Amino acid sequence: MNGVAKPIIIFLFACCTLVTFLLCNLNLFPDYYSYLNWYELSASTNMNNDWVFFKDPGFYLLSVISNNFGFGVIGVIFSLFIISLSSKIFFCIKLLNRETLFWVLLLYLSRLFIVHDLVQYRAGASIGLSALFLYFYLEKKKFKSFFFLCLALSIHLSSLLIVSIIPIVWYLNRNIGNNIFNQIIIIISLLLSVILLFDPYINLLRLVAEFPMMHERIAPYLDGSYAVNNAPMFNSFVVIKIISYVIFFIWIYKNKKVGLTIENYLIYLCFFLSIVGLFLFWCFRSNDSLSIRFSDFFAIYDIIFFALLLNVFDVLGKFIYRYYLLVVMIVFFISSLKLIN
Repeated sequence: MNGVAKPIIIFLFACCTLVTFLLCNLNLFPDYYSYLNWYELSASTNMNNDWVFFKDPGFYLLSVISNNFGFGVIGVIFSLFIISLSSKIFFCIKLLNRETLFWVLLLYLSRLFIVHDLVQYRAGASIGLSALFLYFYLEKKKFKSFFFLCLALSIHLSSLLIVSIIPIVWYLNRNIGNNIFNQIIIIISLLLSVILLFDPYINLLRLVAEFPMMHERIAPYLDGSYAVNNAPMFNSFVVIKIISYVIFFIWIYKNKKVGLTIENYLIYLCFFLSIVGLFLFWCFRSNDSLSIRFSDFFAIYDIIFFALLLNVFDVLGKFIYRYYLLVVMIVFFISSLKLIN
């Protein structure tokens, strides 16, 4: 792996994803006709129709451009596909070394590629653009970060979730050089208390519904128009996350004297983003659709966190952990296939 350059890894990943996309019969996937209907509505209206334009302006503009060039809904889907993958690749190239990048891309193929890039195209693109917001925010390039946040929101409003990184980054920056093991335990205990003692689902929905742009989307969940199911608190993905947290805690505990540093900053950041995803999954467990959607928004940071854990092991530990990641990939791939059936 050390002899394989990043460009080769990216080239192989790009070829694999592009060939898969071109060979797929997209109209067999569950969300295709929803996108087709929204595309036809966008292409047949104009910007004077406030509801159509302001619901998802990015998707609307892509639809109009694709329609004008005669590419149809496939042009929109392919554009979202390219936005999703290129933005995530950029994010990973900038922050990860070769082996970590290699494992992240493999885990991505098994866990997120099918769901985000072959089914939920808008979500995939908005998550990628949100990752660019995160990258430029870390680089303290405020204009670029705000620009990519606006782009992400124009495609999918769920991108607003990424602003959770603002307090996380503030907290981490204040604690560089410190050991925050005890603080992490306290934070997790408080979050678990909220989840176990309360059911924040309805209260959170009512809060979100106060925003005019969100009310129309949230109302069906509040008035019972949408039939919803409870999501189990534990599934294969949650179990894998918890295993990774245990490994992380053991590593922090054994390295109390090191604490949070610039060198290990990214693994702490991805850990907290992963915790946010798990917290939202459990908060919205009364609605399986929303809980999975919110959890999947942060899933890219989950798999980066899993791969970064390679760096906490010695030589033998890394050897064993690589085989563990292979097992995780198989579990992810099977779970992804179930989601699209």
